[in-house]
This record gives sequence, structure tokens and C-alpha cells, in this order.
Amino acid sequence: MSGSRWNGSCFVGASAWVLARRASIAACQERAQRWWAGLDAGERALRVQRLSGDFSNLSVWRQQQRKRVWEERNLRRGVDLSRRHADWLEAQDRREFERRREERRVWFANLAEPLRQAYATSWDDHRRRYGYSTSKDGRL
Repeated sequence: MSGSRWNGSCFVGASAWVLARRASIAACQERAQRWWAGLDAGERALRVQRLSGDFSNLSVWRQQQRKRVWEERNLRRGVDLSRRHADWLEAQDRREFERRREERRVWFANLAEPLRQAYATSWDDHRRRYGYSTSKDGRL
């Protein structure tokens, strides 16, 4: 896509094929979001639990790879990752967020030191690469 540039809302100089591809990807994403929103809350909760468990069972390296694939895909879609993350943080129920944070703290404390270091390094790299804030930045 040499010669094209992002002007804030679309690619200037992009070929018709590139624009059509982007529109198709956006339409697929919109259909997926409508499908997800159409599921009842119980079904969504079961799917989240299963997918979360599947992700948790991956190695640190595989988790990092999976997150990178997702984030790069979102970047290609034009998602502002740091804005999306900030919006997600703001939307959290404070008590539920604190409960999950404590649960994660206990989980992390019970890991072997090399695994703790691997997770911490992976998370720091991910935050730095994609511009995510941390709770140390004053959020939640």
C-alpha cells in the first residue's frame, strides 16, 4: 500500500481493492458484534468463561503471540487501542474490578518466580508496544 496514507478516517491513495477489502472486513466485524449482542447474557457468560479458560491454559509465549495477533488486527481495522483500553477501564464496575484484581494478585503470587518474571515481562512489553496505561497511571 505504498503511496497511501491515513487521513484520520480513510486511506488516501488506497486502491479500490484495498478500500473494498476494508469495507468487507468492517462489515464482517459488524455482523460478529451484532451476533454477540444477540446472545442472551447466560450464553455470553459461558462463552467468555470457556474462551478465558482456553487462553489461560496457553503458555506465556502463546498468550503473547495471540494478543499480538489480535492487536495488530485491530490496528489494521483502525482501532485506537489506547482509547479502547481506557474506555474499557472506565466501563468496569469498580467492585468487580477490585475482586478480579485481588484474584489475579493471589494467582500471580503463587506462581514460581521464573513464571512470574515471564508474565510480568510479557505484560510490560504488551503495554509499551500498544500504548496501554496501567493502574499505576491513576486509573482504577
